[in-house]
Amino acid sequence: MFANVVALLALFFALGGTAWATKHYLIGSTKQIKPSVLSHLRGAVGPTGPTGPSGVTGPAGSTGASGATGAPGTNLTAQTTLPSGQSESGVFAGSGGDTTGDWVPIQMEFTQPLAAPLSTSKIIDTTTSGNGTTCTGPGHAAAGYLCIYNILTVNASGYGTASADNSLPSPDPGEIYFFQVSGAPNYVEGTWTVTAP
Repeated sequence: MFANVVALLALFFALGGTAWATKHYLIGSTKQIKPSVLSHLRGAVGPTGPTGPSGVTGPAGSTGASGATGAPGTNLTAQTTLPSGQSESGVFAGSGGDTTGDWVPIQMEFTQPLAAPLSTSKIIDTTTSGNGTTCTGPGHAAAGYLCIYNILTVNASGYGTASADNSLPSPDPGEIYFFQVSGAPNYVEGTWTVTAP
């Protein structure tokens, strides 16, 4: 009798264990899970990871096509006047005379002439500091002005120009400016800049 009970219990657990085991599966791929179930199993998106290192520089690109040929330039001559608003500069130096009242003439030759001579009121004699308005410093001159910047004057001072009085031709090839001597020795030097009106 006892032996029969044990045998029945053994058979019960054997059958029950098999049934229990058949309800558990080993999942090796998401393809084994129903898509509607899989969508509920996914977690939240994690934070963005750090930026990766820069890649190596790629090879240089090929040379681009040549651009179109530019328009021909203007053929400059000795009579081509300085365009309006454009400037040109030069230097001067000289000495002369031994007594008060003598003159030191300075010639300022324009590489490109002005369309017409400047009036004497447009020729400014100043130092390298300029006058703060029409002549603000070496290399600068307001439109329509000639600025004479004295670097060194010894026993001489600026007097004026004879160019406008002597009716220089048009185009204007340059200016002649005079320094009046006050003794000996004497010497003048500096720079000039003119800007076309």
